[in-house]
Amino acid sequence: MRRVIVLASGPSVKEQGVNLTKLREKGFVIGVNDAAIRADVDCAVSMDRLWMEYRAKQLAEKNFPTYFRDSAWEKRDQRKGPIPAWENLFLFRNMHQTNQMTDDKNSLNGTSSGVCGINLAMHMKPYSVFLFGFDMKRSVMREPYWHEPYPWNPAGGTSDGKYEEWSKLFAPIDTYAKHKGIQVFNVSPDSAIPNFPKITYKEFLEM
Repeated sequence: MRRVIVLASGPSVKEQGVNLTKLREKGFVIGVNDAAIRADVDCAVSMDRLWMEYRAKQLAEKNFPTYFRDSAWEKRDQRKGPIPAWENLFLFRNMHQTNQMTDDKNSLNGTSSGVCGINLAMHMKPYSVFLFGFDMKRSVMREPYWHEPYPWNPAGGTSDGKYEEWSKLFAPIDTYAKHKGIQVFNVSPDSAIPNFPKITYKEFLEM
């Protein structure tokens, strides 16, 4: 596979005017958490139990491949209604303490859903991976996402301290990608992540 796009929720997607209906024309699109149900994507990935409890019905109706952490699936709360598995739900093992990528096809490592999405991209052995919405910080207007906030946490659940912590954990991904000969570009020119070349959406379209 030539290009894989990992679409997360950082506000730079909105700030740069990314056309979310056209991304699939540029590569295989992995949607992370709500990006998967708010944009035109090829598959979804998440490690978050609460997100699955709220979004399972929509995901089942879309019935595109959805990759979800097995331990969180087992702990899902079904008291508000059953959350049955569906045909294209794939459960993965996860070491959430590390961003060291794994080649095990049944596992996706990462401290966040976004990193799990990157590990899924690496499984596809692409030439290039493009990260959208990996800002690791809020916008100038303090917006946490390019889309509407999650109804179960309207203010956004990630603190500035957590963003700062996460932004420093991408070195193992950079090392892995270089070892595999995979180019990784961060399509967020003001991202707090120090690794990977940063490009604008316009530059992405011109590549």
